[in-house]
Amino acid sequence: MALLSVIGFSSSKIVQVRIFNVTTALEVVAWTSVGVSERADGHGYSVYFYNFSLIAGNEYIVDWRDNSVPVMTASEGIRSAAAQIEASAIASLILSSALATGVIQSSVTVSQTSTQKLVRGDVKLFTFNLGSGWNLTNRKAYLCVKKAKTLPNSQAIINRECSIINAANGVCSLTTTAVETGVVGTYYAEIEVRDINETNPRTALEFILIISQDVRQ
Repeated sequence: MALLSVIGFSSSKIVQVRIFNVTTALEVVAWTSVGVSERADGHGYSVYFYNFSLIAGNEYIVDWRDNSVPVMTASEGIRSAAAQIEASAIASLILSSALATGVIQSSVTVSQTSTQKLVRGDVKLFTFNLGSGWNLTNRKAYLCVKKAKTLPNSQAIINRECSIINAANGVCSLTTTAVETGVVGTYYAEIEVRDINETNPRTALEFILIISQDVRQ
C-alpha cells in the first residue's frame, strides 16, 4: 500500500480524493472521503492522507478537494516504478520538491485557475490535464513562462515542448530544470497547443507560477 497525502488544507474539513490511472485511462477511485485521514499541524492546517495500492509501471493523477466555500483543490502526479513500495518512502517523496530518481517522481497536476509554487532551483514534473476537449492527437503542446505577458518568447524562463502522455484526454507533461527555476519571482504561464505542422496556435491553459527563495543555499 502507498500512502498518498496532501498538505495545506484547513483542519477539520471533509476532504475527498479521486485517483485516475493515466496508463490505463481509467478512474480507479471515484470521489470519496472514506479512508481519508487527517493529521492536524496545530496551526489551523492539516495533512490528509489515503492508502492506495499502486500498480508497478503505472502513472496516476491524484485529485483532492475539501468542502470549503469556495472549494479548495489540489492535484499531484505519481509514477510507480516498483511492485512493492514502502508507504514511508512514498510519503517522503511526495512531500519532496525535487524530482526523485527512485520508485516515484514528485510532481504536480495543473488546473485552469491554479497558482503553482516552486522553490528556487526545483526540478519538478508538471502534468497538465487539459481534458478530452483538447485532444492532442497530431498536435503539439508547449509550456511558456514569462515575467510579463508582453515579453518576447526569447525572454521566457521556460519555452519548450511538452511530452504527450495521453493524447485523447489532453494530458501532457514537462519536467523543469534547476536553471529554468533559478530566478525568484512571480510568472505568467500558459500551455499553447498547435497543430503538428506548428499552425493554429491556441491557449489551452493559463496559470501563475511563483518561484520563492530557498532557505539552504
